Amino acid sequence: MNLRKGFLSLGLGLFSLAATDCGSSDDDEPECTAPVIHGTPFGFQGTATVHGTGSLPAGVGADGAELDLLVNTGNASYGVLPMNFTDVLAWNMCGRSFSFELDQMEAGTYRLDYDIYAHGGDTDPSATRTSTNSFTVTDGADVEFDPIF
Repeated sequence: MNLRKGFLSLGLGLFSLAATDCGSSDDDEPECTAPVIHGTPFGFQGTATVHGTGSLPAGVGADGAELDLLVNTGNASYGVLPMNFTDVLAWNMCGRSFSFELDQMEAGTYRLDYDIYAHGGDTDPSATRTSTNSFTVTDGADVEFDPIF
């Protein structure tokens, strides 16, 4: 399931209500930038923070594809909810790299998963993978982790 779709739909609805007549042209389109994911894994209420950068394997996720990051506990994976729902608009791929900051992490050992969704509303991911390396978090820690996929 694409967790971002719900936030994106709600965010776009609110944005369209607040938007004024801005016009449109190719010059108005924003530059492509690598996604910066800032959020909290669903249901987590810890005190630690994990941050880092990742790179997707070659051939995974074309520019504009949607990136969902998940925290894998070994038993289940929990989607990262955005801290601010306009942030979800910036989670589209641009190149292969991304950066992230995960707040409210609970003590434990984890891996990261990603799901890539083709641009345009697919409900099934076109690619999924789990990091081959893991990280351990203690209460209140600030951990740097660079996942290898």
